[in-house]
Amino acid sequence: MNKKFWLQGNYFRRNFIIILLITSIPGMIIGGAIYWFGAEKIEHELQILHQKHVNQQAKHLNSQLQELEVNIAHLGFDPELTSDLNEINFIKEFSKTHNLTQSVFMLQESNPLIAKAYLYVDAEQKTLFNPEYNPLTNMKETEQLQSLLSNKRGIYWRELPETLSKEKGKSSLEFGLIHNIPSGQSNNVLIVKLESNKITQLVKELNPYNEGAAFLVENDHLIAATNSMKDFRYEQDLHAKILEQKEPRGSFMYEWNGSNYSVSFGEMKRVNAEWSYISISPMTAIVKPIIVLSKIIILISVSGFILSIIITWVATRKIYSPLEKLMKALSIFEDKKSSTMKTNEFKLIEDKWHELAENSQQLQNQLLTHIPALKNGFLMQLTQGHLEEYSERDLYKRMKGYGWEIENPSFLFIDIQLTGVQHIKGSFSQSEDSIISFVASNVIKELAEEQFVHIQMMDFHDLSFGILIIEEKRFSTNESLMQFANIVTQAINEILNLQVTVTIGDRTSKIKEIPTIYEKVKHGKRLRYFNDKNQVIHLPEEEKSNLLKGIYYPFTIEKKLIQSIRMEQTEDFEELIQKFMLELIANESKEINIQQGVIHLFNSFQGEIMQSGFHPLEIYDGEDIIQKLMQHREPSSIIHCFMEDVIRPFMIKLQGRQNHERKKLVEQVIAKIQESYMEDISLEMYADQINTNPYTLSKTFKEIVGINFIDYLTDLRIEKAKQLLSTTDEKISDISEQVGYRHSYFNRIFKKQVGVTPSQYRQTQRMNEMQKSTIAGK
Repeated sequence: MNKKFWLQGNYFRRNFIIILLITSIPGMIIGGAIYWFGAEKIEHELQILHQKHVNQQAKHLNSQLQELEVNIAHLGFDPELTSDLNEINFIKEFSKTHNLTQSVFMLQESNPLIAKAYLYVDAEQKTLFNPEYNPLTNMKETEQLQSLLSNKRGIYWRELPETLSKEKGKSSLEFGLIHNIPSGQSNNVLIVKLESNKITQLVKELNPYNEGAAFLVENDHLIAATNSMKDFRYEQDLHAKILEQKEPRGSFMYEWNGSNYSVSFGEMKRVNAEWSYISISPMTAIVKPIIVLSKIIILISVSGFILSIIITWVATRKIYSPLEKLMKALSIFEDKKSSTMKTNEFKLIEDKWHELAENSQQLQNQLLTHIPALKNGFLMQLTQGHLEEYSERDLYKRMKGYGWEIENPSFLFIDIQLTGVQHIKGSFSQSEDSIISFVASNVIKELAEEQFVHIQMMDFHDLSFGILIIEEKRFSTNESLMQFANIVTQAINEILNLQVTVTIGDRTSKIKEIPTIYEKVKHGKRLRYFNDKNQVIHLPEEEKSNLLKGIYYPFTIEKKLIQSIRMEQTEDFEELIQKFMLELIANESKEINIQQGVIHLFNSFQGEIMQSGFHPLEIYDGEDIIQKLMQHREPSSIIHCFMEDVIRPFMIKLQGRQNHERKKLVEQVIAKIQESYMEDISLEMYADQINTNPYTLSKTFKEIVGINFIDYLTDLRIEKAKQLLSTTDEKISDISEQVGYRHSYFNRIFKKQVGVTPSQYRQTQRMNEMQKSTIAGK
């Protein structure tokens, strides 16, 4: 960058100052804002999030305990437990004893919150099922269990007797759920002891952070707790603060020893009891890193101010470099004096741009004159079958790009052949064919544009012209077409003194069928009488009058046959060759003509063999296939011979060469998918990369892999998503982006593939892991 750009370049100076401000000032402002306002705001938001989390987890804990209470209540109706157990001899009546044992054991295994289940039978022989049959002989144990019968509430929570709460080898809560079940002359007591590890884990989930504490209490009795706070003196003070709150549940900020805590509390209704839960989360420890970070930002911003000047200088030069190159490319430096650089650079570029725009407009106008030639070239490719691999939709887009704006179009092809040039006695000589073509083309085009809405002329440079008529679904009538043919004939007769043969073809609504109607017109115009007279050949009428009999050949089906071989669609080929034979037989009655048609088809097929890189002698080992075909006299045997002796040897050779290449291409595509599955990818994109078309790649992919491209991509993405849902805590929206889906669509496709939503799948996986951990702990 020269010194003159600093002294004279207005754009350079402005960018330097702006970038300097951008790189230095915002950092200090952001750091100060975070320091002064961020901590308090974040603290408030964390308190709200803490309250929401506690409420959600409390509901979860309450539902778990409620489910346990419902299960125990339902057991009060179990015939095994409500029957008079005083009449049972548990030693002799082993089956009934076994049933009771199984009932208690099933209860014990029915809920992960249950550490142990007991059944106390107050009969003549005091018995405790735990869950095994255990007759009681210790008076102290009997008295402790007998005390459970004194409570008349039916189902209630209480501290368990010592004989149940101090088992060897297992740490349990001294708290459980009691269900008194009267049964005849005896009384039964169903006792469920809570699993300490599970309850503690549920209570721990009340606190969303590793630090702090959470408690579950009944009155003054502690049921479960988690506490990472070393100082326990706060408990009495905190209890007093909670009592001051007027609401049964809520949250407040609590300060203890210079630290702020978010306290959330509430009550949950239990059977014949009320429990309270308390969650304490430290705010100071969470907000402290933000305050430190803001100070660091300010320090870095101030200390980096000098560095920003250097970076700004370099960045400004980089930004100005394209502008400098543009000015040099536009030759502004050579056209303008140095003093003019005091003007804004963009003003100079604007002036130059207007100058170039005028030149561009002139070139555009010249280009418009070539649009007819482009249209003509497109139609030539289309009619000659070079666009066979394009879809109907792609062809329609290309036609719109050339200016054909027709909704639901229909197409008709007309061929106009001039004859009698050698007999001209007027203004033209026999050597002036190009002038004749030029005059005739203009005359025909002018007359066609007057008659039809959209037409496209094609000059075949042999004194013949094609007219593609493009109209709405409701086409011109046959009378109007015949009228146009007569007008053209009369005009050419008068102006050029030439005879005209007008051939009117079939109509179609599909672009891909234009080559078919073109071929029909091309071959149909040979129906003209071999004389120099004006003629009009209306092919649909000719076919009705059976005038094509004796010279018919199914060129359209032949094209489809050759195309099916190129696409390796042998199943389609057998169907097409049957249609070929049926149509040939329907229009030809003599055997010699049918044989000539079959020979013509075989010769066309030999040309396809040559184009594929093989030689017919290599395929058929020098065998005379034509002689072999001529030996058959029935259509079915000809079709069989063609399939087995003509098509199959070629396909075997072709597939042997292509299988290895196709497998290699599919492996390349799979490797690319594995690398880019999270991006917006498509079959068409990979087809372009390996220089093939989407149809071929799709078919090859399914043959090699066993499923189609989109199913493979979907399975891969869903498997990656399931892995992330099971092993990480990332948001589902983030996971959907990582596997290449929008969030809303990801939920639908995941449920369709897996059967559940992503959140349900994650919850199920976590529950399975927790159950495995519980079983392993037992």
